[in-house]
Amino acid sequence: MRVFLSPFKDFSLAIPIQFVSSVILFHENQEMTVDYDERFNNTYISLPMLLNVPSARIKHGLILKNENDIDDEDDETMLENRFILLTAEIESEIDFPQDKIFSFPRVLSIMQMSLIFNGIIFNAKKNGILNEEMVLLVNPVHLIEKFKGTGND
Repeated sequence: MRVFLSPFKDFSLAIPIQFVSSVILFHENQEMTVDYDERFNNTYISLPMLLNVPSARIKHGLILKNENDIDDEDDETMLENRFILLTAEIESEIDFPQDKIFSFPRVLSIMQMSLIFNGIIFNAKKNGILNEEMVLLVNPVHLIEKFKGTGND
């Protein structure tokens, strides 16, 4: 599975590329988990705030695809009616084999936080070097469902 890898202090996030329309630089501080922009009807979700890592500096925004996205989309509507995941710097684009991605045990499904992840990857290799940290695979579909229709958090 091809993902964008975004490192935090003790873990990394993997955001599946298949759900991302484009990546933007983002330099504003986000103090809320969810912020709704009424002008363009965009919903910004701060992954550092959601994961309780407010010290992580947001550097990138990942504009998630809408179900009706097409390749020749007009640039003027590209940043309207979108969900945008704000994250720390995207370190790389990497391919994780499916057999390296482990599902969360069902017992963890009682914790709402576990639902925003599709799985976990241990002992991930980055640039050919074995890294002992874990990588959490984000579930963008569930994340959108969780915050659909919310304004501020």
